[in-house]
Amino acid sequence: MKNIGVINIILIILGSWLIWNGFNVHSKNEKLVKEASKVKDVSAEKIDKKNEGKIVSVNGKIKIDHNLSDDTLGINIEALKLKRVVEMYQWEEDCDEKCTYEKVWSDEVIDSSDFEEEHKNPETMPYETKEYTYSGKMGEFEIPSELISKLPYEKTIPLEVLQGKYNYYGNLNIDGSYLRNYSEEPKIGDFRISYKYTENDEITVLGVQKESTIKSYKSKNGKELYDIRKGNYSGKEMLKKHVKTSNNGRIFSSIIGGIILLIGISPIIPKKGNQT
Repeated sequence: MKNIGVINIILIILGSWLIWNGFNVHSKNEKLVKEASKVKDVSAEKIDKKNEGKIVSVNGKIKIDHNLSDDTLGINIEALKLKRVVEMYQWEEDCDEKCTYEKVWSDEVIDSSDFEEEHKNPETMPYETKEYTYSGKMGEFEIPSELISKLPYEKTIPLEVLQGKYNYYGNLNIDGSYLRNYSEEPKIGDFRISYKYTENDEITVLGVQKESTIKSYKSKNGKELYDIRKGNYSGKEMLKKHVKTSNNGRIFSSIIGGIILLIGISPIIPKKGNQT
């Protein structure tokens, strides 16, 4: 039987922790949902002061009175969220026995100060990746941007819209982004920009009613309940989705932890033909 090295011990500890943590977090979320089981579905049209401090579920559409805009490039759109994604073509270094270099798209500047002279990257990005999030009213409730920011991005602004409406000229990539200062083959320092956004559809919010808004609920075990989803759901349905998301996280954590754990203990697993 082989001895276990330091790296294997670290892998065993990490794998075990990932498995334990996945189950622990899911267990806490299940207890959180039990605490919140008396959630009340309320109307957004009129705030009932009797529900102050209680866990509530409310649904509807956010009333938008102004568009989100990126003044740097002149983008203006009716949406709940807008994100300008900027990537630059750069060198990436991979050093094992020797250093090799690969050209990649990255949304951050890759520090090349220690790279070989012929593999230097620009020191700054031409533009920064930036997010814009709306905050507005759903009926009488103020829905803060910190809650709306939890919604996923769904769509990309089509190239033809950018070209026709915003006089933004570029070349469409297969991934939906747009190249600026484009040539047949991108060069180090070339950049590309894409815009993602979230449409203003009906949403459901889950949290604690605090005066004219919805705030986060903190459970006895320290877990947070503050959720927003596209669609019309009851409070009970929102709680079920919260538990399901938590359970998916537990499964993923257990799989990754199990793989790491197996790698860690592999030296002590008897192999066929080597058993005594």
